[in-house]
Amino acid sequence: MFEFIYYFCNRGRENLRELQKTDFTVSVDSTGREYVTVKERQTKNHRGDDLQDMSSKQGRMYDKPGDPRCPVLSFKKYIGKLHPENPNFWQRPMKRKYEEKESWYENTAVGKNILYSFMANLSKEAILSKIYTNHCIRATSITTLDHEGVEARHIMGLSGHRCESSIKSYSSKLSEAKTREMSEILCKNISATSKTLSNSENAVPSENVSTDFLDSDLIN
Repeated sequence: MFEFIYYFCNRGRENLRELQKTDFTVSVDSTGREYVTVKERQTKNHRGDDLQDMSSKQGRMYDKPGDPRCPVLSFKKYIGKLHPENPNFWQRPMKRKYEEKESWYENTAVGKNILYSFMANLSKEAILSKIYTNHCIRATSITTLDHEGVEARHIMGLSGHRCESSIKSYSSKLSEAKTREMSEILCKNISATSKTLSNSENAVPSENVSTDFLDSDLIN
């Protein structure tokens, strides 16, 4: 559930209950890496004719070879343990399951309320620092991609947002790593400037000179 929302940037509620096993496809790219895709459905951000061009915009959940927590590996195991006669992707788990049993799930779909409260219930059971929602997973996905320098237009292709301003609302708070990186960039820049100024006979600018920004020749 977490991996589905995180990798495909799902809104947390939309179309969760409607997901079918056949909506997912496991493929192999040109490098031999396995990945999972999900068929796009009409959402708040993707409507009508937009869906005709979604094959080039949908996200991919790639494998992590050698990692026991590989998301493709867990997806394939999950699919393999679902009840064969039930088409729904989210099924009610049996009270007791055994590794050797073919199915770990009942021939019954999970209700909307349980799906919608997944992250809130997980927060309580895991005694997290706060109660999160499903949408927090989507926000984490978008913010992570933004902090790692992924262009807004590519994030929009995954999330379905129509304008960059919507992406910025998720990324207004800088991460500790990003603020540290920014400080180091500024420190490096001013260190070079200070060295130049200390060797310059005219280090102090006159009152008539604008100091809105330092000339590139002075910095370098």
